[in-house]
Amino acid sequence: MRRLITAGICALLLTGCGGSQGTPTHTSDPAQKAEKSETASSAPQPQGPAPVEGISKEDTAEAKKIVEQMSDEELAGSVLMMTYHGTDPKVAADTIKRLHLSGSIVMTYNLGENATLKDLKATTSAIKEGGKDRDWPVLTSVDQEGGPVARVRSATMPFPPLMAGGAVRNKDTVTNATHAQGAELRDAGFSIDFAPVADVTVGAKDPAINVRSAGDKPGSVSDTVAAAVNGYSKAGIGSAAKHFPGHGSLTVDSHESLPVSKKSLKALSKTEFEPFRKAAEVGAPLVMVGHIALPGNEKLPADLNPEVYEALRKDVGFEHVAVTDALNMGAITQKDAALTAIKAGADLALMPNDIEHAHASIVKAVKSGDLPRKRLTEAATRVVSLSLWHKRSAETAKGSAPKPEDALRAYAEESLSVVSGECKVAKPLKQARVVGDDQVAVKRLTEAFKNNGVSVGNGPTVSVGQKAASGAEYVVGIGGPWNVDRAKAHTVIATYSGNEYAMDAAAKYMAGALEAKAQVPVKVRGKSPQCGK
Repeated sequence: MRRLITAGICALLLTGCGGSQGTPTHTSDPAQKAEKSETASSAPQPQGPAPVEGISKEDTAEAKKIVEQMSDEELAGSVLMMTYHGTDPKVAADTIKRLHLSGSIVMTYNLGENATLKDLKATTSAIKEGGKDRDWPVLTSVDQEGGPVARVRSATMPFPPLMAGGAVRNKDTVTNATHAQGAELRDAGFSIDFAPVADVTVGAKDPAINVRSAGDKPGSVSDTVAAAVNGYSKAGIGSAAKHFPGHGSLTVDSHESLPVSKKSLKALSKTEFEPFRKAAEVGAPLVMVGHIALPGNEKLPADLNPEVYEALRKDVGFEHVAVTDALNMGAITQKDAALTAIKAGADLALMPNDIEHAHASIVKAVKSGDLPRKRLTEAATRVVSLSLWHKRSAETAKGSAPKPEDALRAYAEESLSVVSGECKVAKPLKQARVVGDDQVAVKRLTEAFKNNGVSVGNGPTVSVGQKAASGAEYVVGIGGPWNVDRAKAHTVIATYSGNEYAMDAAAKYMAGALEAKAQVPVKVRGKSPQCGK
């Protein structure tokens, strides 16, 4: 695997500074080139090869030297990432220092209601003070996928869920978008963004993943995940493909209880593993293992199951940090979940319910021999390698990102999908009446119409939201496209998000200024037109 990654890096370097970096499945087919040249959006040009490589042998060698000098208490802390309550980051810093923790995640409850980018920087900076006296930096993480999972909503760019990326045909656009998103998070002081979602969804019956997935086909999801990982790597921020071995076909939400997969690891390896393999190939520094039980072991979550980590290493070929899902979720009932996860093969235990107990349990286990020291030092070395990689890559990557507004505009325009209707409207709207079940989206679409020369107040009814309003002639779905695919309307489109860029793209389309190029990346009722070919 290391040889493959090194070869890939060398190939990228040979393209020169003027070359573009696509996903591993990108081709030079003339038809694709023509399609790109006709794209209606103002997509920013790809930024060339990633400015940094992934976690390197040098990072690992340096990490080993640091880990060799660690006490049992330091080893135990290095494989734990805490969460804290309240808005005082000094609480986290003090705990990190005392227990030698890897770092902390920042959640919505750690920030004020209208937190700004400046507030984020102050928070992450204060947390990092907990490790100022050691040889490897504190890791600060955030769960900022976009769409429904965005923990720092008001302070950062309005990023859509990954299903929008699944709809985009030119995956360089996805890379540019995650590059811009990752750079913003990096500048806010984060080391890791727990994204992208690499699960293959089953659509409406999937309550936990849903539009967070890039689609329902492993190949398409793989291409989108690889593109997203490339963007985060360009930004110098750690990405985490999640939730191995695959959460998208489950109909129980692991935030509430433990879902059980109907598929064995062998069966999952033929389908759901594919996006994780692709993430490993392009150098993702983390893979998150989910709270998913398997047939024959229905009470043990995957992130506590040794067989799952063995599959991740041997079948997927992943070499870097395996992180658990949040250990304070409803699917976890084990008291010593963090210790169990590390023994099973995890490198980083995320958000234990009781960080003091988790640390003490690991210290006790390694001293007694219940947790082999070799296993703990292996995990610690991977985590420290990640920290050193981020320190190096974050500095190298500064100043390389596309402008966020350009990246988001291209993402919105290139992901707009026709569920039913025409790829380009034959009779552009001149006036419209806007209704919907999401008043923020209604307001944004109203403004977008005005900005695109469509008067608002009278005319055909345009419904915007999660569901279609009865009697609407035009429907703009902002969630899963399956929510609006039965609408009896002249035109039904999917934007996957209600942010201002998505609403502007929808307005441009209905005003006749934008042709839809995307394809709905999940199965919907009826037959969507083959746009963009």
